[in-house]
Amino acid sequence: MDLDLDTANEPSPIPRAPERPLPPVVFYSVEYPGYVKPTSVPLAVSNLGGQDKLDQVFRRTTQRADTLVELSLRPGNPFAHPIPGDVVNANNLLLKVVKRKRKAPPGASPFDGAAGEYTAELVGILSKTVRFRNVNDPVSKLRLAMNEMDANFLGSYQIPHGRSDATPPPAPQTVDNDIDMNLDPQLLGVLESVKDKAGPSRSLLRLFPPPLFSRQTIPQNYNFKSNSASMISTTIDEETGEERKRIINRMRWKGYGPASIMFDDPRVPDKPPQTVEEGRGQIDQTLLKKLEDLKVATPSVLLRLSRWTLIRDCMHRLGQSFGVI
Repeated sequence: MDLDLDTANEPSPIPRAPERPLPPVVFYSVEYPGYVKPTSVPLAVSNLGGQDKLDQVFRRTTQRADTLVELSLRPGNPFAHPIPGDVVNANNLLLKVVKRKRKAPPGASPFDGAAGEYTAELVGILSKTVRFRNVNDPVSKLRLAMNEMDANFLGSYQIPHGRSDATPPPAPQTVDNDIDMNLDPQLLGVLESVKDKAGPSRSLLRLFPPPLFSRQTIPQNYNFKSNSASMISTTIDEETGEERKRIINRMRWKGYGPASIMFDDPRVPDKPPQTVEEGRGQIDQTLLKKLEDLKVATPSVLLRLSRWTLIRDCMHRLGQSFGVI
């Protein structure tokens, strides 16, 4: 008998939901942070960068760095930064909800039980979603008319009229520091003395601010001085005729290598190159005079006709002139 009672008290099993196959259609979604109506869908797609941009972002072969979607809420304003969005993987279901509302008879109350009928249909799977979770940068409305030189707006602007003789109320006076703050000021009569004093007044004339506080772009004097060791070298391209300027260091050392010619070269040089002639005045004149007096032709002649002390002096000065020592 007890077994029958226990069986009767058991709850009825919960019916299982019917199984439905998932459609193989894959969709991509964009969580647009705003109200979108069927008529404003082209505008929303344009603010996201266009249909081509969305196709590139949702493509499988697109790299991670190219999956950035920027939402421009003010496309025509260059000072409004777009909101960056990220493409994330999702595994959501797309439902199509149809609402059928019954028409209530005329004069009936809206709460008389005339409820609508909802039908949900599974359409596909959402594999990727664009989400905008970043905070937008603050935007300040700058003077776009001045930037675009809008003649109509500039012509319609009028300077507001203000009273030049009006003065604001006197500025509040501060209490002297020598007053003991532990005592009540009313006991000392400080408040009455402060009220009787008239503070300085300011005029409301629209005076031009000094250049230090002006918004106009005034060139600053930085007292810039170029490097004294640098000079401008100008070269002209023979083919295009383009002039190029370079800043080079005039103090850098220039090496003079030996002049080499080919055996079959008909033009044999009979004097030093032009660069060597120009540097003749920069070398030690004492050393140059000693070499000219010796009439040196080869190192062997120098060894035969010169003393060792003179050779050592000449080699030392020669090394100093060319920066070897």
